[in-house]
Amino acid sequence: MAQVLLSEPHHDVRGLFEHMLRRLGHHPIRVRDATVGVITDCDLLLVEPLAQEGAAVAMLARMLRPAIPIVAATIAPEGYDHGVDVDAHLVKPFTLDQLGATIDSLLVSY
Repeated sequence: MAQVLLSEPHHDVRGLFEHMLRRLGHHPIRVRDATVGVITDCDLLLVEPLAQEGAAVAMLARMLRPAIPIVAATIAPEGYDHGVDVDAHLVKPFTLDQLGATIDSLLVSY
């Protein structure tokens, strides 16, 4: 089970992502509930990099832990330059299987 720091600006989508992460056996942590200590203790970030909060937490995480896996869960198409260094890109909407496979592949290499 991984601790996944989640930054999604839309309440309903955030709730769906939390549910998906729990179904996959992971523990979601909302960014608003996080501290710098949580960033240093989490295993992976799932962020919407087009949102200011998501971009900011991803950049902070990269400064504190350069190797931490970051997944962009976004409406932007693959290849879009959102100015954030991410390890994987999922275009909304995506399936539970796609999220699980992405997280698994990143955690194996982390």
